[in-house]
Amino acid sequence: GALFMSEFKSRSKWGDSKRWYNAWALLELLETYPGQVPDVDIAINGADEPFIGSQELFRVGTKPDGRAIKGLRPWNVSQARSPPPLFSVCRDANNVDLLWPQYNIWGMDWTGMGMREPPWCVQFPMLRRTWLRKGITHRPGKLFWRGQLKSNPSTRGAMVRCRTRLLPKAGKRRIDVEVNGVVIRKGGGSMPGVSTRGGKQVSASARCNAKYLLHMEGRSFSLAQLPQAGCGSLMVMGPHRYYTPIERAYRANGFFLPVQLPVYNPGGDPRAVVERGACENVSAAITWAESKAPGGGADASAAVAAEAAAWTELELS
Repeated sequence: GALFMSEFKSRSKWGDSKRWYNAWALLELLETYPGQVPDVDIAINGADEPFIGSQELFRVGTKPDGRAIKGLRPWNVSQARSPPPLFSVCRDANNVDLLWPQYNIWGMDWTGMGMREPPWCVQFPMLRRTWLRKGITHRPGKLFWRGQLKSNPSTRGAMVRCRTRLLPKAGKRRIDVEVNGVVIRKGGGSMPGVSTRGGKQVSASARCNAKYLLHMEGRSFSLAQLPQAGCGSLMVMGPHRYYTPIERAYRANGFFLPVQLPVYNPGGDPRAVVERGACENVSAAITWAESKAPGGGADASAAVAAEAAAWTELELS
């Protein structure tokens, strides 16, 4: 069979290398299961967004100026009878792409970011040693998320504001947030309570010191869940727009603590009350997770984290 990958011209630090890391996943599959992978053509979408809609977009007529008039119809009544099998790194409720693992963050030198992560086959045993050496009940109740503010400033910045402004003003428990590459302090310009001054990047192993790891999407999906899954921490997740292979498994098995996610709104906007309410929801969820299970013993979070760790070791090692 032949491999087809879409062109994806990117001005990011990764350049066009995402396509080759998608191909790397296929090469690993062929080497791991020799002779067992069907000899068929494979098409991989190299963009961040899914492509195949849940219904077929087809031409129903022509406008007087020659432009096409298009409509939607279910795939089972289309000429193709089924959607074309296209693999993508993520999907959402409106698309039916087949999920494909994304490898582009492992073994790459992130120029200018002060860190270099080894391949997953090397990284995972290191993360596993961390969680075995320092179990979740012995870690400080700190909430950590990995990501850049600019990827999703309204939500990611609002989470920082939970700690610096909203919860303290409400007299609620403060969330001890640690953020990758961002210095948390009061102040900030366009978003009060959020400093945009850069901070030191935190390695995959160092993230495992946190008891709670917050998974938040960026402009589209987030790649952070793979390294976070290897920490033995409790994943904290809000509503989603996109699925990746790992996120789908986490949600289907209940390996996470569900929370609302705040969204920053400028002062005077009545939706700011919603932002504060979401912060209080996250605080309440962490408070519950820190509570003792009935009859004493481990925190309520320990059982969920243990199930997730067992699945991770079985499926992702």
